[in-house]
Amino acid sequence: MLRYRGVKQALEAVSQLDAFPKVKEEFVEATRVGGTLSLISRLVIIFLIYHEVTYYLDSRLVFTFKPDTDLHSKLKVHIDLTVAMPCKSIGADILDSTNQNVFSFGVLQEEDTWFELCPSQRVHFDYMQHHNSYLRQEYHSIAEILYKSDHAVVYSMPERVIIPQRPHDACRIHGVLTLNKVAGNFHITVGKTIHFARGHIHLNSIFANTQTNFSHRINRFSFGDHTAGIIHPLEGDEKIFDNGQLMMQYFIEVVPTDVKKFYSHTRTYQYTVRENSQMIGKRLTTARFHVPGVFHGE
Repeated sequence: MLRYRGVKQALEAVSQLDAFPKVKEEFVEATRVGGTLSLISRLVIIFLIYHEVTYYLDSRLVFTFKPDTDLHSKLKVHIDLTVAMPCKSIGADILDSTNQNVFSFGVLQEEDTWFELCPSQRVHFDYMQHHNSYLRQEYHSIAEILYKSDHAVVYSMPERVIIPQRPHDACRIHGVLTLNKVAGNFHITVGKTIHFARGHIHLNSIFANTQTNFSHRINRFSFGDHTAGIIHPLEGDEKIFDNGQLMMQYFIEVVPTDVKKFYSHTRTYQYTVRENSQMIGKRLTTARFHVPGVFHGE
C-alpha cells in the first residue's frame, strides 16, 4: 500500500509539472485577433512538420558506374517503325556477333499501311516528336525531376480514322525481340532474305528495278521495360528522303541501368545514338552496308 501511494504521488507531481505556467482562465479574454493568430500558428506548425517529413522521406539521387558483369542475361528490344515501302518489297533482319539462328530472337510483324498519317495521327505524332525532343535537349537539367515524378510515357499511335482510297504504300514493322548482350545489327533493306544456320542471304538482285524510298518514322525503339526517368532518343524520329539510293545508319550504344528506390528495384536500359546518312550507287550489291536501307548497329 505504501508503494502504491508513492507511485500515485509521483504521477500527480508529474501531471502538475508545467514548464510554461498558464494564466488562469478567469483572467483570459478571448478575442478574434487572438483566435486568428492561434489558427495561423497551428497551420504554420503543421506545414513545417509536413515539409520536414517530406524532406526526410524524399529520395536523393546517387549515380554510380560499374562494369556490367551479367553477360548471359537477355536483352529485350521493342520496335515499332514505319517505312515508306510496301511490305512485299522490303525485309527486316537482325544478326549479332554470335551468329545464332535469327529465329531464336523472336518475330517482327509486318503490316501493310499508308505512310501518310491521318490528321489525328499526325497531331499525336507531332506532339510525341516535340515532347521527346524537348526531353532529350533538357535531360541533364530535368533528370532528377523525371526520376522522382515517375515520368514514363509509352506512345501508342491512335487508330487511323480516314482510310485512303489507294493501295498501301508503306510497311509497319513492329514487335519485341530478345537479344544477346553482344554487338549486333538490325537492318531493313530491299528484298527478302533466306535464312540458314550461320546467317542469311538477301535476295535483292530481283528487286533491282524496284523504286526505293526509305523514308521512315519511328514510333517506338527502346530496350528493356519502360521506367520512369528513361528517355529513348529514337522515339518520335522521322526521316523523309527524296532520293531512294540512300543508306541511313544509326549507331547505338546500350547501357544497363539499375533504378533502386525505397520500395522497388527496376533493371532497364538506356542508349545513345549517332546518325549517318550516305548516298550509294544505283547498282544494288550484297556487300554489307552497301545497299539502300535503314541500319541500326549496336
